[in-house]
Amino acid sequence: MATQSGIWSMMDVRNALANAAYAQQPTIDNVSGTISNGPTVLTITGIGFGAQAGTVRFISGATTADVQVTPSSNISLDVTVPSSIYTLSAGDVVSIKFITALNIQTNTKDKTIVAGPSVNMLILAGGGAGGGNLGGGGGAGGYRTISSQTLRAGINYTVTVGAGGAGSAADARGASGSDSSIAGELITESPSGAGTNTFKAYGGGGGGANSAPQRPGGAGGSGGGAGGASAGSGTGGAGNTPSTSPAQGTKGGDSETSANFGPGGGGGASAAGQNGTASVNGAGGAGSSSDITGTPVTRGGGGGAAAWSGASPQVAGGAGGTGGGGAGAHGSGTPAAQSGTQNLGGGGGGGTSGPAGSGGSGVVIIKYADIFTISNPGGGLTLSTPAPAGGFKVTSITAGTGNIQLNF
Repeated sequence: MATQSGIWSMMDVRNALANAAYAQQPTIDNVSGTISNGPTVLTITGIGFGAQAGTVRFISGATTADVQVTPSSNISLDVTVPSSIYTLSAGDVVSIKFITALNIQTNTKDKTIVAGPSVNMLILAGGGAGGGNLGGGGGAGGYRTISSQTLRAGINYTVTVGAGGAGSAADARGASGSDSSIAGELITESPSGAGTNTFKAYGGGGGGANSAPQRPGGAGGSGGGAGGASAGSGTGGAGNTPSTSPAQGTKGGDSETSANFGPGGGGGASAAGQNGTASVNGAGGAGSSSDITGTPVTRGGGGGAAAWSGASPQVAGGAGGTGGGGAGAHGSGTPAAQSGTQNLGGGGGGGTSGPAGSGGSGVVIIKYADIFTISNPGGGLTLSTPAPAGGFKVTSITAGTGNIQLNF
């Protein structure tokens, strides 16, 4: 109230401002955004929020959580959903109110918690290299499909795409491929010794070579084929190693002491590598087909075995398995061993007088509803996401190690 002189005192001004603030009852008109099972951001709009920090209160059953926020204006504020709320069950109802700096409470608005992104995934490891001298074919990278896996929105998942094993001209077993994986919260598989929940496909085993210690194929997602030699037969490497369910790959083919000392083909995702015989250099096992990208693609073929340079007449190396497996070298060394196809996880072909084929790199593919978007915070990954189709997006991650996030 003004003084009798008509001049307002400082106390009058303060009281008038306070009364004006109380006169405008703060009200929430709308809460946009989604409460999912992750730290999503909500935008609250209305009137009377003020310009000083206040509190957004979330209430669901016996759970109450307060978050301090500063409105961006008198009519809008943003708030990140706290973990005590987003870890509740899908279908739970959350009431939201704002408490101003003057301790005036708004009305409440209700939001229902929705399930986080449900995804289908294909995880393919790097293929093994072929053996370096009369070598068996490299085993395909481990091949895994995961259906209807719920992830959290707004948090990091760590993805690694495995490289293929490098081919070598030495009389040695081929190098194994590297593992591919995705790790983070809500993933329901935890291998022994892993610090976080992880889905992992294991690198393909390398193909065996001529010398006795190097002759057996290496174990892996799919096993490498055994190297050929006159001094004794060899055993193909075990597939599905370490073990997963369903199995991620198959065994490599065995070799046999015979006229042409036929090495074994590398194991594929769906079929074992062919055994070598007197007249056959083992072909790589076949891969598996998936239409996760919208078009059927076969991945995870085993590498073909090399042919003996002393055979007469000269014969061709074993064929690579369908799904990116490289063919083994011809007995004369020409044509040379082929490498497995990149991002198909194929095993490399066995070498004769030249280098063995390298394994093909793997891939991680994620299919999800098109209301979400995948990002790569911090970089490190190579991603490709074609235009959505049929209500879904598909992101292929073809190289690197880094984090992904799914956000609304």
